[in-house]
Amino acid sequence: MSGAPLRTWRPAHRPEARDRRKLFDGVRDRAPPHFNQLWYIDAFAGTGFRTIKHVERRENLLEAAEPQRIEQRRGSAQIALGVKPRFDFTVFIDAKPSHAAALMDLRAKNPQRHIEVVNSDANQALRSIVEANSWASTRAVLFLDPYGMEVEWQTLEAVASTKAIDVWFLFPLSGLYLSIGLQI
Repeated sequence: MSGAPLRTWRPAHRPEARDRRKLFDGVRDRAPPHFNQLWYIDAFAGTGFRTIKHVERRENLLEAAEPQRIEQRRGSAQIALGVKPRFDFTVFIDAKPSHAAALMDLRAKNPQRHIEVVNSDANQALRSIVEANSWASTRAVLFLDPYGMEVEWQTLEAVASTKAIDVWFLFPLSGLYLSIGLQI
């Protein structure tokens, strides 16, 4: 993609939300001056929350017992809305109607923001966004954290053709190994 190099993650590492927040720091400062719009696009936005299930731990010699608990943390959508300076336009995409409904609630809680929620297949939505916009003065950050191996190569080619969208792509190594194994 274009622009300054972005921080990369070790393949086996799935960044926590606090690490993802660091990715956003300084994004606007790295954009060349001829870009007057900075967008955030989250193609598998989920609900805006991450649910963490902590299993029960029994007491042992080194640790106290901990009951089973479920914790809600901010997901990438909420983290992006908290970035300062703000993104000029935010697009949340998710194919699941329940996720889109949760994202619409998040949009309603942020009426001062320009947020679009797209309830559609991410590949189709991304290609539509690329085709429908001029990228001469717009820079975007695309966050791809698919549920599996749903991102099509044609979608990545379309995104790359803009020369204005930086991609942060988290993908499951198990799917990559499976894909390589099927082609051997």
